[in-house]
Amino acid sequence: MKLVALRFQGVGPYRDEFAIDFAALSAGHMFLIDGETGAGKTTILDCITFALYGSISGNSDGRGVGGRGRIRSRFLSASPEETYVDLIFRIGDDYYEILRRPDYDRAKRRGEGVTHNPASARMLHLDRGLDMLVDESRTAAMDGGLDGGNDAERYFTYAQEPGHATVVTTSVREVTGEVERLLGLDRGQFSKTVILAQGRFAEFLRMKPEDRTALVRDLFSAEEYEEIQKSLDARRLEESRKVDDLRSRLREAVGAGMRNAASILAELRKDAEDGGPKDDGTGNEGMEAADSEDADSGRDSAQDAVAEPVGHDSPAFWGLDDSGDVDEGHLEPEQLVDAISAAAKAVAEDSRRLIDRRRACSTQLDKRWSALRDRQERLSALVEAAAGKRDALRKARDVHALDAAIAEDDQACSDAERARPVAEACKREKSDRSQLDDLTGRLEDARRSLSEFETADELDRLISEAVAAAAGEEAAKRAREVADGHAALLDRVVKAGKTLTKAQTDYDEAETAVAEAGKAREALPEATEIENRREELTRLIADRDHLRERHDHAEDVLAHARARDAAAAKVAGLRKAETDAAAARTAADEAYDQARRRFDEAGASRFAAMLENGRPCPVCGSLDHPHPVDADEDAPDKSRLASLRRKAGQALADLEKARADLSTATAALAAEDAACEGASVEDALKAMDELTARLDDAGDPDRLLSDCRKQSESIDRAEKTVQSARMRLAESDARLDAVRQEMDAAAGAAEGISADGVRKEREDAEEALKEAREQSGRARTLRTRRAKHDELDRKVERLRATHEEVAGRVDRDAIETADALKASGFADLDAAMAAVLDSGQIKERRHRIEAHRQKAAAADSAVESADQVLERQRADLDPEDAVFVADLDAARDADAGGRNDEGTAVSIVHAGDTSDRGSVLDAVRGVADVDDETLASLDLAPLVRQVDDAQTRRDLALRALQTAEGLDGEREQCGHRAMEAATAFSDAMASFLPIRDMALLACGNTPNAEGQRVTLVTYAVTERFRDVLDRANDLLRDIHDGVYELRLGDHEGRAGGRTGLPIEVYDRRSDTTCEPATLSGGETFFVSLALALALADVIRAEAGGAAMDTLFVDEGFGTLSQDYLDEVMEVLRGIARTRDVGIISHVGQLRDQIGPRISVSRVREDAESRLEVVL
Repeated sequence: MKLVALRFQGVGPYRDEFAIDFAALSAGHMFLIDGETGAGKTTILDCITFALYGSISGNSDGRGVGGRGRIRSRFLSASPEETYVDLIFRIGDDYYEILRRPDYDRAKRRGEGVTHNPASARMLHLDRGLDMLVDESRTAAMDGGLDGGNDAERYFTYAQEPGHATVVTTSVREVTGEVERLLGLDRGQFSKTVILAQGRFAEFLRMKPEDRTALVRDLFSAEEYEEIQKSLDARRLEESRKVDDLRSRLREAVGAGMRNAASILAELRKDAEDGGPKDDGTGNEGMEAADSEDADSGRDSAQDAVAEPVGHDSPAFWGLDDSGDVDEGHLEPEQLVDAISAAAKAVAEDSRRLIDRRRACSTQLDKRWSALRDRQERLSALVEAAAGKRDALRKARDVHALDAAIAEDDQACSDAERARPVAEACKREKSDRSQLDDLTGRLEDARRSLSEFETADELDRLISEAVAAAAGEEAAKRAREVADGHAALLDRVVKAGKTLTKAQTDYDEAETAVAEAGKAREALPEATEIENRREELTRLIADRDHLRERHDHAEDVLAHARARDAAAAKVAGLRKAETDAAAARTAADEAYDQARRRFDEAGASRFAAMLENGRPCPVCGSLDHPHPVDADEDAPDKSRLASLRRKAGQALADLEKARADLSTATAALAAEDAACEGASVEDALKAMDELTARLDDAGDPDRLLSDCRKQSESIDRAEKTVQSARMRLAESDARLDAVRQEMDAAAGAAEGISADGVRKEREDAEEALKEAREQSGRARTLRTRRAKHDELDRKVERLRATHEEVAGRVDRDAIETADALKASGFADLDAAMAAVLDSGQIKERRHRIEAHRQKAAAADSAVESADQVLERQRADLDPEDAVFVADLDAARDADAGGRNDEGTAVSIVHAGDTSDRGSVLDAVRGVADVDDETLASLDLAPLVRQVDDAQTRRDLALRALQTAEGLDGEREQCGHRAMEAATAFSDAMASFLPIRDMALLACGNTPNAEGQRVTLVTYAVTERFRDVLDRANDLLRDIHDGVYELRLGDHEGRAGGRTGLPIEVYDRRSDTTCEPATLSGGETFFVSLALALALADVIRAEAGGAAMDTLFVDEGFGTLSQDYLDEVMEVLRGIARTRDVGIISHVGQLRDQIGPRISVSRVREDAESRLEVVL
């Protein structure tokens, strides 16, 4: 990304609009932003950050736009002017413009009060025509043709021309998202890579290793690795839960299979104990002989059951351990599948044997039951047929008993048919005579009503007279309308008088209100006076806010000055401690050296005492030893010498610690001295007291400004009241003139008309109208009476004609009745009428007759059919059935004839036992001779009991077979579920095991190949930080002969413990390492700068977004010596070969080295700022 132009208004200390041509300013790839402290240098960076991300550079967390006061200028607090930032930049070959306005409140342009401006944003994509303007600007700046000018407005003018821009988005949130997409950097990464903010150089260098780790994780988006780590662990947990679920499913499925196997084995053992099917107790030897083969099969199956294997329901047989869980310790998942498959096959074989044995048994018992049931059905049909024939005969006798009554009904119906014509003729005669009597009465009533009316001629005369008298109604109506018009003219005059009185009163009241409003406005001051006072108070408030900022800054300076004095005192104490430690170390070294010499001399004296004359000395070879050294009795021994050596070593350690403490305190003293700006505590106190006094002198301008606003509101209300009163007076005057004109017009129209005259006109008209309406009503009444007279006359004529017609019909009816009686054959009319039946009675008797005939025929047919059925049933009996019937008949006769000696009924001989009763053929002939009544009363209960007993045994066998088949179906389902569960468990384990191992390794729960427990995040963060240190060391090689090198300290996190990233500074001159806190102020600056530049380069490479062609370095150069400053500038010039570098500083030496600059200054003390671009 490369900056092209920036313009803004009403931001921070800037009140007016300013524009910067970055294309021209960065033509030489390096420019300076200078100015006094607090003038607004950093605000320019805030504008760039706000335009891109909607938040300012000082807001480190990147949320929102920071405080409103940081964006909206305090110098616009009472102004309607807008605050905005407009930025044009280039990414690759594309140009973009972003215009943003923050969220703030501003004064209304009209009237009092404030209005709210919500945050807004607009992003445009500009065409490539802007290339020419940028090239012209850079070329002119390089050639010196701009002469210090700044023509940034032409870029924005070009963007506003039609056809040069297309809208990307107008959403505040979407603009930020689009910027992050284009740059590949979020708000935090941008502030660390493009804007190296004020006060942040040494922060990264001096922070704790744990804090540095957290920052590196954020800057390099280590959350991606953390997400991978979490994802792997979550995948492990998820797969583990799946495996656990599948293991539970497998345990349940295998448990169900084991329970099923146990049930099958229990049924096999039960069959073995029962020993096969039992005799049904019927004594039917023939049937048992027929089923002997099936019985042998059942016994074989029972013997097979005795030899059933055991253990098929044990956990080990199914691949489980003693606790009932999956035996993963001894079986692999594939082996577990094989074990369960083998167990399922073994249980299937057990189930097959159980089903075969029970199917054979149930088949045998079913045959026995079927034979007995068929015999029961045949004999039951025989008894039922006999009973049916008996019942049919009884019903036939009952039906034929009604034959005589039915014959009587048939004769009554014939007599009724002969009497029917006589009855009909008599009925017609009676009806016509009744109608004749009714017509006679109605004719007399009509003639009587007609006699009550006037004659037709008399009614016509009366109607003509009433119509003539009602003709004056219209003239009376017109006379009344004239009277009403005269009365309306008089009412108009009265109303106009009342309106005139009201209009005059309103006019007088409006005139009074104008006078009172004028007096109230004259009592208030002039609006211009109040407005001037408000502007003065607004300026005072702005000055007071600036004084408060300076007061807060003075408090910080005082705190740092006091901290500096405390640090100076501490440094003095530490220097004395260093001197004392050095002296103690010298004394300890001297004591140890002296003791060492005495110890060596004592050893030499002991050696000399052992020399003998004539024997060579092992040191010098002399044979003579004239002066041997005397032994030193007070010489130190080895333990004393070791004690002194330890003391010397401790003194050296104390000296090194004192020097390290002194170095740290010296660095802190330098930092505090820079922070207090070289001011003493007395100077800082004096500056604070002056600012406090100026703040006290400022008083409470807020309250005064509030009073001015209230006065302005009162003036507005008074002026509005005067204006309203004057408008009301003008309206009242116009209304009064209109009412007077209306009064004159009404009086002219009513001239010559009086109230008495109008009343007399109305009374005469009403009297005439009343008389005309009465005559009109009389005429309508007479017309109605004439119409009723005509209607009665027509009615009398119709009734007379109808009466004559009905009288003739009555005479004819009498003749027809006499003829019908003669033809019917009855003696007289009463006899004929007594034989009459109505149609319902005839229909009922005919229906009864027909129903009786049908019942008789059906009964006769039923007897014949029952006899045929009985004969067929007799013929269907087999010999054994015939013997059984004979036994039943004999038993019944014996029971009827008496009891045996013991009182027990004679028993029935079982069918098939014919040794004492003759041949079977005799038994069959005997059944044919048994009468129907005897067959119908045979008792088949013994046979029913035999069938029920056989059915019970068969049902028990079938239920046992169903149980076996149910267990087999359950066995098939259990085996299928067990195999499915085992296969799914095996597949899941095959997928889970590599994921588990990978997740445990990534989360540091298992050691790697080197035996270390390192998480994936720790590894990634450490490697990225090594890249940062390598890049920083590349930059440090060009500063101060490359004496310093940054190294990663002992990193406990790589062994699975803490995840801190400690930094050590290696000094090539002394071949030693030290903590960053021991560096001097200048050393701290250039080491921190190298680290910050390296961090920016690596983050930019990691982000993978657009190339950052601009870098801003904010402050810190004041702590450098001239030599260090020159070397740092050389490094920055090297960086400027590939991208633009903007330096923000107030150091005067930089103006001599950097020509293009933005100079920031205040218009006057405590006033707004301004800037100037110098090229």
